[in-house]
Order: sequence, then C-alpha cells, then structure tokens
Amino acid sequence: MRSLAAVTLAFVLSGGWLFAQDDGLNPAGPLYMLNNGDRLMSASSQGLPGEISQLNFGPGTVPLFSFIRELDGTTTLHILNYLDNELVTVEPAVGNGPADGLSTATYDGQLSWRPQLDRQGRQWFAFVSNKLDNNQEIYLGYLGGEEYVRLTRNSANDFSPQWSPDGDKIAFISKRSGEGDLYLSQSLEKVVDGKSRPSAFIHRQLTDTPLAEAQPAWNPNPKAHLIAFTQRRQFAGRDVATTQIAIIDLGSESFDLYEVTADPLYHFYAPNWEPHSARRLMFVQQSVVQGTTAGIYLVELEWKGGKLHNKILEDYRTEIFDKALLGQGRQKWLAGGSGIICQKDSTNANNPLFSIDVDRWLAKKEGAVNEMADVNQQYARISEFDIRGNDMMLVDRSYGNDEIFWIKVEGSAIRANQEPDYQLDNPGQGPKALLSVNPYVIATGTVAAGVLTYFLLSDGNNDEPGPQPIGRPPGLPR
Repeated sequence: MRSLAAVTLAFVLSGGWLFAQDDGLNPAGPLYMLNNGDRLMSASSQGLPGEISQLNFGPGTVPLFSFIRELDGTTTLHILNYLDNELVTVEPAVGNGPADGLSTATYDGQLSWRPQLDRQGRQWFAFVSNKLDNNQEIYLGYLGGEEYVRLTRNSANDFSPQWSPDGDKIAFISKRSGEGDLYLSQSLEKVVDGKSRPSAFIHRQLTDTPLAEAQPAWNPNPKAHLIAFTQRRQFAGRDVATTQIAIIDLGSESFDLYEVTADPLYHFYAPNWEPHSARRLMFVQQSVVQGTTAGIYLVELEWKGGKLHNKILEDYRTEIFDKALLGQGRQKWLAGGSGIICQKDSTNANNPLFSIDVDRWLAKKEGAVNEMADVNQQYARISEFDIRGNDMMLVDRSYGNDEIFWIKVEGSAIRANQEPDYQLDNPGQGPKALLSVNPYVIATGTVAAGVLTYFLLSDGNNDEPGPQPIGRPPGLPR
C-alpha cells in the first residue's frame, strides 16, 4: 500500500481554513487508489460504440452495475457482472400478457435497483423505455428474467423511477397531470414475489403544481417515509422560474410538503441523502446568472413537535465545495456517510475528482478537502463515476472512446463496514396513511416574496393549513 502522505494534496476553498489537526476527528487525507485499476470494457474494442453514462452500482454486495450507451439517437441499457465479466443488454421481447412485455426501444435507461433481493434471491430493477406510443413508460424486471412487468400505461411520459428503501414502493415523475408531478406506486413486494400480477396498477398523485417536479430521492431510512425532489417555482415579481428543493412527508396524515430552499436568485439540483444517519441532505446550488459556477451545499434535518426542521450548521444551508461540476450523479456520498466525492468544474477537458470529509469541513479543520491526485493522473478525462464501499467505477475518455475501469480506493472518509445508524424516524403514521387518505388536493399558504412559501398536501379537510417552515429562508436576519 502506498504512503498516504505521498498522495496528499491540500485544497482549501473560499479563502480556506488552516487549523491544528489535534481535533479528535479522523486523520485528514484524500482518497487514494489501492490498485492500478481493471479495464472492464472499451466501447470501441468490444463492439459497443457510443457514449457511456448513468453508471449505477447494484445494491448491497452484488457484483453488478448498470450503464447506458448512446449512439445515433438510440440509448441502450446494459447490466454488467464485473466479477464474471458477463454483459446483459436490456432488450426484452414482446410478451403475450397485457401487463408485461415490450419490444426494442429507441430509449432504455434510468435504471433504479430494488434495494433488496426478493424471496427467490432475484435482483429486481425498474427502468424506462419509450417504445409504446413513442412515450416513456416504466417497467420492472429482474436479472436473468425473460418477462418485464409494465408498471405505467399512459399517453404522457412517466420517468425517473426510484425504489423505496423497503422495496415495496416506487416514486416517479409523470406528465399525465401537467408539466411533471410526483407519483407513487405501492404494494410492489407482492409483484416481485409473484403473488400478484395485475393488468394495471393504481398510482397515487402526490403533487399538483403548475411547473415541473423532478429528481425524486427517497430517504434511505425505511422509517423516515420522506422523499426529496426538485420543483420549478415562479416567485412573485420574478420573470424567470427557478428550481428549488422540497421534501414530502408520506408519514403525515396530510402529506406535508416542506420547502428546503426558497431562493429566487438560485437554482438547486440533485438532492442526495446521506446514507448513515439519513439526516443530512446534499444538493447543488447555482446562481441564475449565466456563466456562474455551482457549489455543493448541505442541510441537516430533525423532527421537532412532529414537524421537520432544519438544524443550524453554519447557516440553514452550508456550502462545502465550490466550482462543482453540474449534473445528477456528479456528487456521491461515501460509505459511512462522513464523506463526499465530487468532480470539480474545470476549464479544460478534465474535471478532476475531489473528496470531502464533511465532519472536518463543518468543524473548520485542515485537510477536509483533497484532490484524488493519483486517480486524476491515471485517468485524465473522467466523464462518469459511481462508488460503493471501496469499489469505484469510472468512465475515462482519454483515448478518444469511452472505457469503463474498476478501481479500489481507500481513505479516512470511507467507512465501508459501518452499519447505518438512522436518526430521522418519522413520528407520523407511516405507510398506513397512504392507504387511508382520500384523493389528494393541494392547499397552499404563501407569504411575501423572499420569504419561505409553504405548501401542504391534504385530504381536503384542512381549509387553513398553518405555516411549517423548515428553516429561515436565505437573506433573513437571525
């Protein structure tokens, strides 16, 4: 193993902080490579030309990851067993039943793994295909299966499926009710276990707003019943709509909807929950001014009086990295939840990887942010990456075509064997509320421009919902 000091590169942001390291925290240091990496596939040499993206590790310890390949307007979905070097192309044939089967599509992608195996030990996944009626629909399948279950059936686009942590529900976005609203499918454990195979599924609409929602992200705690997502907002007095972060509480009787951000001067993207305590939420912020760089921000949440609140770290949202590369999947939590890996937006073709020790950064200690120098030197044009435990997959474009590499990484911010310690259990009724609430309508209560706007999803019985701010909006005095 190489010396940790040999690859240490201090990197200080926003003026930087330099403090003594006798702080009781983990030793400071970057992530570093444990091996030289294995090339798993090359787009040119293996007859798979095109651009590779959407790298997505399978759950747990299964040696699987998925990716898509784009070529001449066609997007193909692949799954690779990287231990046996077995590549599967998701190209299901037309089935006989009304509930499953599809033919070759011009788009297959957006794969979401079910977090656990079914009772027969099969690994299920959801994905999107646009074959039927030339619109995107969501399908379910399992590795090695020959049939695919059609989850959605609508003339509008359905996309962005995300499995719940208990493997029984899928949140997704649908344009059937407008620009794009958040929907939910339930009781899917019976489907994957073969106990039920309905000809049609009932989907519950969770939001009904004039502009689009996107990027749903389940809190990893099965008892939290929270989904973070982005939503377009048109603030009073502003000509340009901005993208904000919201959280919906599925454990509350009225499906409370909390605004994490409410700033008309910024866009916020890519909500991503911390995997260990599940109480921190990472996202990307960018000014509405064109040409400005993006930053990675963090909020920490807690329950008070049955409502979700934003704890104060440095502020109600805390910047932990500036000049971040935009795009969903460009920022990942490390195993154990104490660190983040991201790409820096660079003026040249290479966007280097950095690691962030979140606890050190919040404590304003030296060595919190480090470049992954040896990785960046060996792979000069990293376009995509994903990480799970000590395993890292990346796409390198150094030699004119996309190549996928598998490397082992180590560092103080990775705690690969640490079990989750969830701290955001929902005080509400939990999933039972999903079965008892009447069809949903939105009631809104607003305050002046520049102050937090509150939305409440209710069953129609709450005529005057009271404000439940998640934290002070940006710009207000403390």
